[in-house]
Amino acid sequence: MSHVLWHDIECGSYTADLALWRELADAEAGPVLDVGAGTGRVALDLADRGHAVVALDHDAELLSALAQRAGARAVRTVLADARSFHLGSVFGLVLAPMQTVQLLGTQGRAQFMAAARAHLRPSGLLACALADALESFDDEHSEAPLPDLREVDGVVYASRPVALRDEGGRVAIERIRET
Repeated sequence: MSHVLWHDIECGSYTADLALWRELADAEAGPVLDVGAGTGRVALDLADRGHAVVALDHDAELLSALAQRAGARAVRTVLADARSFHLGSVFGLVLAPMQTVQLLGTQGRAQFMAAARAHLRPSGLLACALADALESFDDEHSEAPLPDLREVDGVVYASRPVALRDEGGRVAIERIRET
């Protein structure tokens, strides 16, 4: 089973934050750095609106899919760790969607903030999506979220989050994947 397919199922259809990223990118001069870009949900959307985007992720398979999808759009992919990247350029906007920074742990978040700051132009903006609290849905008093679904070639893929865990300052999402 393709890692790219599961990433697309679990992250690719989320659009609620795109208006915010568009507004921020429109307000800042210079290129945009999308940290935790995955297969390009945000990077491709911003590139479609005329922004030059550098898409950074630690997963080569996801970045390969993003590069193929980008085609001639102004998207450059970079394989790097969000905690320790050195790109040699500065950005008007550095963004980290989908609670990316909460996946890094306490020390990792501090390292990410330092790396992001080093890549911002003067008066540039760092914007991170954060969940303000972990909403538990793994006990008898809470309602579990609906599964993320996608049909490909007649096969239905389902990914259902079953637990969120705080692992020493790092958020971990446990899912059940089914076909």
